[in-house]
Amino acid sequence: MANDAAQPAADSLGTEAWQRKGADAADGAHGAGATERRPHRRARYRVVATVLIALALLATAGAGIYLWGGGALPLGFGADGFQAGSSVALDARDDGAPVEDADASLASAYGDGAFVLINRGFENKQVKTAEDALTLLDSCVSTWGIDEAHGSFTFEDEQDALGVTHYRFEQQHRGVPVYGRAAVVAVDASDACKSVTGNALAMDAGLAIDPSVSQEDAAVQARKGYEDTARVVPNELTIYSLQDVEPRLTWCFDIYDSQHAERVFIDAASGDRVAVEPLAFAATIEAENVDGMKVEMNLEPLEDDRYRMHDQRRNLMVFDAHKKQTAYEWCGVDERASKYGIVSDDSLEHGYDFFDLDTGERYTKETAQGYTAEKPLYNLRDASSAIVAWNVIPYGDFQIRFASEGSHLAAVEGKASDIAGATAAVTLYGRLANTIDYYETVLNIEGFNGENGAVRAVANDKLYSGSGKRDEGNGYTMPAETAALLRFDNKNKLDQDYAAHELTHALEFVISCLDGTGEAGALKEAVCDIFGEAVEDWSKDGEPDGDCDWLFSRGLRNLKDPHKSTGEENGRTKAHPATYGDKKAWGDPSQTDYDRGYVHNNSTVISHAGYLMCAEKGIKGEPLSTKQLAQLVYLTLHATAGAKECSFAQFRVLTESCARTMRDEGMLAQGQFERVMRAFDAVNVARPGEIEGFAPNRNEDERQQAVLDMKARRDIALVLDISESMNGEPLEQMKEAAQGFVGTVLEGEANCALVTYSADAAIACGLTSKQSALSDAIDDLSTQGRTNMEAGMRNGEDALADGVSSRRIMVLMSDGHPNEGLQGDELITYARQLKDHGIKLYTVGFNEGAEGYALLSAMASDGCHYEVRDSADLEAFFADIADEISGTRYMYVRAACPVEVSVAYGGEELSSAEGGSTRTSFGSLAFEDELDENGAVIEEDAVKVVRLKEGPSYTIDIRGTGAGSMDYSIGFANDEGDYDDFRTFDEIEVTPATQVTTMAEIAPATALVVDVDGDGVIDQRLRADAYGSAGIANNGFALAAGAALACAGIAAVHVGGNYWWLWRTRRRRRATRGRSRECNGTREGNQ
Repeated sequence: MANDAAQPAADSLGTEAWQRKGADAADGAHGAGATERRPHRRARYRVVATVLIALALLATAGAGIYLWGGGALPLGFGADGFQAGSSVALDARDDGAPVEDADASLASAYGDGAFVLINRGFENKQVKTAEDALTLLDSCVSTWGIDEAHGSFTFEDEQDALGVTHYRFEQQHRGVPVYGRAAVVAVDASDACKSVTGNALAMDAGLAIDPSVSQEDAAVQARKGYEDTARVVPNELTIYSLQDVEPRLTWCFDIYDSQHAERVFIDAASGDRVAVEPLAFAATIEAENVDGMKVEMNLEPLEDDRYRMHDQRRNLMVFDAHKKQTAYEWCGVDERASKYGIVSDDSLEHGYDFFDLDTGERYTKETAQGYTAEKPLYNLRDASSAIVAWNVIPYGDFQIRFASEGSHLAAVEGKASDIAGATAAVTLYGRLANTIDYYETVLNIEGFNGENGAVRAVANDKLYSGSGKRDEGNGYTMPAETAALLRFDNKNKLDQDYAAHELTHALEFVISCLDGTGEAGALKEAVCDIFGEAVEDWSKDGEPDGDCDWLFSRGLRNLKDPHKSTGEENGRTKAHPATYGDKKAWGDPSQTDYDRGYVHNNSTVISHAGYLMCAEKGIKGEPLSTKQLAQLVYLTLHATAGAKECSFAQFRVLTESCARTMRDEGMLAQGQFERVMRAFDAVNVARPGEIEGFAPNRNEDERQQAVLDMKARRDIALVLDISESMNGEPLEQMKEAAQGFVGTVLEGEANCALVTYSADAAIACGLTSKQSALSDAIDDLSTQGRTNMEAGMRNGEDALADGVSSRRIMVLMSDGHPNEGLQGDELITYARQLKDHGIKLYTVGFNEGAEGYALLSAMASDGCHYEVRDSADLEAFFADIADEISGTRYMYVRAACPVEVSVAYGGEELSSAEGGSTRTSFGSLAFEDELDENGAVIEEDAVKVVRLKEGPSYTIDIRGTGAGSMDYSIGFANDEGDYDDFRTFDEIEVTPATQVTTMAEIAPATALVVDVDGDGVIDQRLRADAYGSAGIANNGFALAAGAALACAGIAAVHVGGNYWWLWRTRRRRRATRGRSRECNGTREGNQ
């Protein structure tokens, strides 16, 4: 092993060296000795030489450290070893142009496409037809990096939901559908566009659309892993791009066997399996008894006073499996509701044909009038070419059979007494009839799909999971566009909320097509649980009066208190999460091996939010009725735009946007709208924090343009003091400054509200992007009464609650002397609560004085207090705040000490020596009071505050004006514009001669070079890393270490010199003896 390990090192010397050593060894003893000894001696000398060089370098380094510690190096070098004025990029920060916030953009949870809501900017757009909607899309598709809507989207369908028409367009690429990606244009009754939602993805122009693998070969690959008798239903060629999959051409198949109902995607180039999606949905239950009830049934009459449990009006049919396992096949159904078997035949269009279920006779299909690719329709001909069926819808119904026997199962039928004895079937019929009626009454739709789709339900089934284990008490839903099969285990108690839950899976499948895994899968379960409780409430007395128990399936999932749930759906505890990330019960959504990412377990976060929206007490705002909640969730499903993936955060923004629409249409009150937002806050579901999902490789101009195409995510409340102390010139100055502020922030596509306060407060203008409305409200301001700052802030909070933006900002102008409401520490505590709830708070102190400064500076977010001395300051600082809100980044510098501060750049200079606030094109300098730990003023105007625009590197010169100590800090803003990276330098000694130089720039660290006594020699060199601090640096250790290393180096040189002289002497002696031997050998040879 040792030889093996040594061989690579030897090889690195080269084979020639090894060969030469062997050749020399083959010579005589004299030659061998010379060959072997000399390399050893030379190697020894090389080592000595290396040591000498290292010691010499050590001595040099020691001298350097000594000189650096003593301050003899030039002032122009920073502590990082680079020339002062240079810039070092900070890896943890983005030094480019800031991304504008916008609540319109909802990033895909898996980052595979921009999921966007746009609900502003359509004021003058009328949409009366699908073509109008497609034309409107042309102005939006750049958001996804798509050039134009025509050619990239094709009209799919038109749906009406509560008076709002939704035009749905499917994305396509060179004529091939892009699976799961679409756009929806929502239009109200006046033909005004309300919103555009979508999750399109820009496609590479070179993406292939011609398959290399045939559909037949792909079907063989898709069938693998399923039962031999599995039915494989081919779908169209499609481009798949979900779940982090790079866009690729695929063949799509729906596969059904006794244990599975899944959609499989096969790569049309390689034949590999790309993705698998579930088509059946389950809701696990642990229940006790069915609550039997008298049901008025609409049954199909037969001969001899017999009836079939087939409600033709509701298109509902109920079966009883009598505790046996069932299986099913899809069927075609004609306009007379006659069913036809479907047989796979890859040689035919769409890969299937029809046959007679009784005789087995094969029919030939032909397209019928009204046929579309999205909704195929066929006429059937027999062998004689005679038409035997008109307008057959493929996969429009089911043929149900017993799994073991193979015989078909008929709907429950018999005399009235027989049907009455089928208790489970009767109960199931009543539950589903209530649900269908609820859809019609509350949502104004006919059936789960709006077209009276077929509902087939089996009671007393014997269910098995996909792994073959008995699945007692469960229920499955197999949905399609036109039909849904619901199977209930014989131990299922068939509660109303559970039956409604299962049928709602069919409803949400038709509308949203959300994926069944991760957070999207949990959303599906939450939506169905919410509908389960809403239908339960309504079914009791026909009123949405809140008399449901909020216990899905008797407490399996407790929507009121998820921690008290009784169903163990996370594999650890029965408790379910009440908040996002709940440490007690949350499951990792990415772990799809367990219940497809803990979908049932995690669903209670959203369903609990639904409960809070309706609860009488608990959170601020007016409660919703269960009817309003169901309508809100229904509209939100439409807003998902057919997307497969949707996170909880994205669902929140969509829900709040739909709640805004309902409020505007009079379907919700303002207090109810606020309740919706606060419910999401209560369950810790935040809005998305930043814009993501832009198409890759887009340049900054395109990205910024895409941002401007969407509504910004900044909601701003401007809260102004109009108490009597502002009367006269101060009021007029404030009005002028406020007008400029509004104009600037609205240029950044923000929404702004105006709030005023004196003894009371009022929202003078709610959130709007219309400058004229705000301008008029500002012009109407007049002074009155006392000062209740708390009332103004609370109204500002209410105004911000009216928005849906993730970025909420309050700008408070005051003299800092409230005499009504909360004051002092209580007001500071309330301000802290606002900041903890995500509101950034700017305070602008106007003639505030020392006490007012202490209060307002303590209330403000870090780096966000402005002390105003005159009207020029007020207008200028309002402009600065507006710029910062609109995306301009500033570095925030504070120097508290007896010093003067100056910054020169581009021919302009900021200098505290001039007195008063100064401004340049690159920043501003102002004065603030110095406070002690208790907030008391130590010295007025002792703190110099400098704000410098990010980008350039600035040299800051600080000169002492007296004896004392300086506290210096510099703050940098994060991507949201909040100051979080503060680098602090405390208690630096200052004299009247002190000179300090530092740089303000985006860099990994900040250095201060301090010459305390002004003699040109550096006394201190300080460094603070990002988010860190530096105290007084003591260079004594560096001096001692440098001196020691220098001494060691000198000693090394002395010893090394002696050794070198001895080595040279010996070498000369050997050379002399060698020449003597050579002469003797020559003479002997000549003889």
